Amino acid sequence: MNIKTIKDSNKEPVCLITGTGMDSKTMTHFLIPKNYTIILTYRRNSLQDLDKLKSLFEEDLQNHPSSKLDMVFMDITDQNSVRQGIESVIKKYGKIDELYSFAAQSHVGDSFTNPLYTIQATGLSVFYLLETLRGISPITKFFQASSSEMFGGNADRCPFNEKSSFECRSSYAIAKLLGYNWVYFFRQTYGMFCCSAFGFNHSNYYRDRRFYCAKVVNAAAKISLGKQRRLKVGAIDHYRDEFFTDFGMEAMHKLINLDKPEDVVIATGRCNHGEDYLYQSFNYFNLDWKKYIEIDDSLKRPNDVFKLVGDSSKAQKLLNWQPDRISFKDHISLMCKYHHELESGLNPKRPDVFKLYP
Repeated sequence: MNIKTIKDSNKEPVCLITGTGMDSKTMTHFLIPKNYTIILTYRRNSLQDLDKLKSLFEEDLQNHPSSKLDMVFMDITDQNSVRQGIESVIKKYGKIDELYSFAAQSHVGDSFTNPLYTIQATGLSVFYLLETLRGISPITKFFQASSSEMFGGNADRCPFNEKSSFECRSSYAIAKLLGYNWVYFFRQTYGMFCCSAFGFNHSNYYRDRRFYCAKVVNAAAKISLGKQRRLKVGAIDHYRDEFFTDFGMEAMHKLINLDKPEDVVIATGRCNHGEDYLYQSFNYFNLDWKKYIEIDDSLKRPNDVFKLVGDSSKAQKLLNWQPDRISFKDHISLMCKYHHELESGLNPKRPDVFKLYP
């Protein structure tokens, strides 16, 4: 199937976003007001309820009727499935203007117990996507979500920028480096528009509770409601640079819409200790975190990353992106409020952080 010469019959931009996780959902919210046709990918063995997933965007779509939301099956670890999924989108909509590669095995801890799947889902999948685009839609702009974990976290080398050397300390980081190298290869060899952003830690209401920030926030909310007594954590003596995911999606969208592809670091430049997450989360509910925390050595990684802080100077200049619109305290407070309402049986409304923090 050769679709290189297909006519652009759809004037509105068409975007394919792999996955249904936090970044994919947040980018969908971000693009709907911009009159996009958005296609999310899903797996047949996913526990995700597709109707429930679509319901997250009902209000956005009602407010922006020119936008559309669709779903397509795609197993990113299967090259044939990737090709079939991309072909079906182009056949239906005539084109793919932008492709955001978010789907991956994204939990660093899990990558130690399942390294092979991590390499396939997080690294090799990028090749499948780019090779398919090269064959049938080479003009599609491609964004790859790279990771700060690739830098390794040596405190003496902080802050990290686009020129920092890589020091992978997990299968996840190795897989992300593989994906990044595929982006560079296809850009350099075939002249395709492929860009990457080294995303430092980020979170919002959609962050999976296996991740430290959401785990702490949710536990604090449950403890405040009497639904949980203790929180088990691994290492808390670490430093992270945490941005609010919505603002990161803004940077990624700006990046993919440049005239030529670039790679950037997306980070706030702030350094938050592991205890800062605990203090801000529990203090929101007037609780002393030290009374509820239990250190569990079994939750520690075999090779942990100590300090990750980013230098986003390039993104600020190139994209006119503001990294510090929301304080770390407000970031955690918004998540605490959301999780408290959720655990109270309410249906919390997702606030527009761009209006709250312009």
